[in-house]
Amino acid sequence: MTAKDQDDLYKLIQELKRDLMEYFDLIIRRLARLRMLEERLDIIEEYITDIKGRFRKIEYTLGEILEKERRITPPIYAPRLETPRRITGIREEKPVTVVKPLELPSREIPTRTTAKPIETEAPIKTTPTVAQPKIERKPKVTVTTTITEEDLASKYSKLTQTEKQILKVLIRNPDLRGGTSIARKIGKAREHTCRLLKKLAQEGFLIRDESVWPYAYIVPEKVKQMVMLEEQLNITA
Repeated sequence: MTAKDQDDLYKLIQELKRDLMEYFDLIIRRLARLRMLEERLDIIEEYITDIKGRFRKIEYTLGEILEKERRITPPIYAPRLETPRRITGIREEKPVTVVKPLELPSREIPTRTTAKPIETEAPIKTTPTVAQPKIERKPKVTVTTTITEEDLASKYSKLTQTEKQILKVLIRNPDLRGGTSIARKIGKAREHTCRLLKKLAQEGFLIRDESVWPYAYIVPEKVKQMVMLEEQLNITA
């Protein structure tokens, strides 16, 4: 191989390297756009979930107001109209003979005035209102999947450290609600934490309570036992 051939081969390798780098940069830019689009879709999904929860809260409040109005407002009864009785016959009255009193010149006979009886209205009978029983609304708890303990144990070994940290935080702080507060507790981004919470709920590691806002996440007993067992093994090791 001559020196000219070596130079041509070197130039060809450099051109191929440059083309490969350009394609590699293009792939990286496309992946960055896909990640950005995925994050925006997750944010939109969270907003839709928030709006759904607010609508449910408004529906629950309106239901309570309607129940109170039903208990306070008495029922309105329509007056009962009496139908006229049918006249079967007319009794003929006998003529009355009027006897004129004797007229006395020096004495006047006083006339008696009869007072008409006072008509009293009959009391209106009202039926007592019966209080309707209060309808208790049970909180809506969303359980996405139900899996066996063996499947749960095999999936638990594949969880990341961040996902296990979320479970430990919720076990130690059962009153913690919402993805924002949990993200602050573990020191991660809100969007990333919300995605992990959704994944853990779908796989059966968490139970999401949608009757409160923000949503509450409950750790089942069998998951708590797995976390505690792992901590004890780490301590003994």
